[in-house]
Amino acid sequence: MSLLPKYMTLTLAQRGAAAVDDATELIKGLQYIIHHPAFVESRYSPWRDQSKTEQTRETLDALLAHMEEAAKSLTFDGVFLPHMDCSETNMTPDKEKTAMQRMGVEDVQP
Repeated sequence: MSLLPKYMTLTLAQRGAAAVDDATELIKGLQYIIHHPAFVESRYSPWRDQSKTEQTRETLDALLAHMEEAAKSLTFDGVFLPHMDCSETNMTPDKEKTAMQRMGVEDVQP
């Protein structure tokens, strides 16, 4: 997981893109483990369900390929909007702050 969002002020769109990157890296980590010789040649391999192990490998490979391809065209710009003046919405500043805190993005900048 990236530490960037924790220490930098990011827009919601940037946080969305960072979350997609984090998810992709998570799948890469799982894929690395299941393909790694230490896992494949482990002394516990005889007790694993080989069919399910292979199915999991194939599924992770396909999932990663799909995520990487989809991420190329995914954008949150114009979807996750920058901070707006509350007078442009029907939210009071207190309601807006509460909603942002619930989403964990109270420090989002425009």
